[in-house]
Amino acid sequence: MKLNGLSILAMIVAMCALVASVSAPSTPFMIRGYVFYEDGSACDGPVINTKNLNTSNDLDAETNANTNYYQFTLANGTDVNVSEVLRFEVKSPDGSPSNITVHTVTQDEINDGGIFNFNITLAPMAIIFDTGHGTYPSIMGIHEGNFTPNCNITVHQIYTYPCVGTGGHSERVIFYDYEYETEVINKSWGGYQGDYHNITVSPSVELQVGKRYRYEIITGSYPQIIHNETCGNGFGKMTCSKFVDANGKEYNDWIPAIRLG
Repeated sequence: MKLNGLSILAMIVAMCALVASVSAPSTPFMIRGYVFYEDGSACDGPVINTKNLNTSNDLDAETNANTNYYQFTLANGTDVNVSEVLRFEVKSPDGSPSNITVHTVTQDEINDGGIFNFNITLAPMAIIFDTGHGTYPSIMGIHEGNFTPNCNITVHQIYTYPCVGTGGHSERVIFYDYEYETEVINKSWGGYQGDYHNITVSPSVELQVGKRYRYEIITGSYPQIIHNETCGNGFGKMTCSKFVDANGKEYNDWIPAIRLG
């Protein structure tokens, strides 16, 4: 087949466009800021790691022992995308105090090419997993499911959100190590006295990052309910296996609205 000049030119243009599309580098996505101690003084040489909780990718920040400035250089579309959740674990050079900060990437940040002036203050902190408020419909029953923390969570109390005007609570909370099927928490309700929406865990129990736990939570009255198969945030994720209500009806998308911390 004989090609004329226009055909050859069109082929060259198409090939150049293909090469350009293949070889074009990813757009950089910058994260930068300063780290301070609780009193406002500079924390020089901080140790900072970020983990993309959607992809499990880890990246350490560029820092310097003589300044409290840090920065990450990520690839937009590869390392990070809109609506993905980044968890920043920040420590002073000696490892204490520390801070865990969770941030959801917005479309504006993608458009701007980064997260700028993202300053972090170190202070001793308690890590709390909180499902947040739930809704009706609600009824007492037995919840079964799994919980996986995204960071170590020391559990002192387990709070159950009640529906307004009710005595919604957890009567018994059991967490099992999923792998070994051993109990790590088994605590019961103390009755309608004091702050009865809380169950105290004493001695406290540490739920370990990345470890899978099976839970069984027996509720009374009308606790608030998350009507989804899963519920999570930067600190962990709960998944409903089944819920059997007081009438014997079974569901697979009822999670009790609770707070661990």
